Amino acid sequence: MTALLDTRRALEDQTTALGERVDASRREITDAVATQVSDLHADNRETRNRVNNAATSLSEINKSL
Repeated sequence: MTALLDTRRALEDQTTALGERVDASRREITDAVATQVSDLHADNRETRNRVNNAATSLSEINKSL
């Protein structure tokens, strides 16, 4: 009976450790994805600003012509 209890405790400990690793991995992945999404948003904003500036410049050139 003691062997079964020891095995059960060992399995519970391993399951707990595995759960903690999964949680830590999930947090790392979530942080990495959030960082990448934030970077993509910033790049998108910068691209839109450049396109708007180019359009404004072209409009001014057209008016002067």
